Amino acid sequence: MKHAHFDAFAGIAALAFIIPASQAAARSPVSAVSIAEITRTVQGKTCTTKAGAKFYFGAKGQYTYDGLWKNDGHYRIGSGFITVTLHSGLERSFAVTKKSGTFYLEDTALSCADNAAVIG
Repeated sequence: MKHAHFDAFAGIAALAFIIPASQAAARSPVSAVSIAEITRTVQGKTCTTKAGAKFYFGAKGQYTYDGLWKNDGHYRIGSGFITVTLHSGLERSFAVTKKSGTFYLEDTALSCADNAAVIG
């Protein structure tokens, strides 16, 4: 019982953070993205993040990442995801969602523009 006041305060503080976060999520619904919509958005384009990382999705499945490090390989699009296979053999699928008109690769907002050249 020594810590009853602290426990009550901690519970109230937790609710103070949870309620606004859930209300924000309710105002901005996340929607699944179809294969066709992902293809139109990324294929043959360079997509950038606010932090300056670049993802190049070539028209024929080639993939290049230039950010904290550089990697390349191939990608394929599925319903709600992009799977990247690096030349090293490492493969990972990334969830693709759309929220308020913006595409997200996992939790990272992307801005995609036409680009005929691979990032170097």
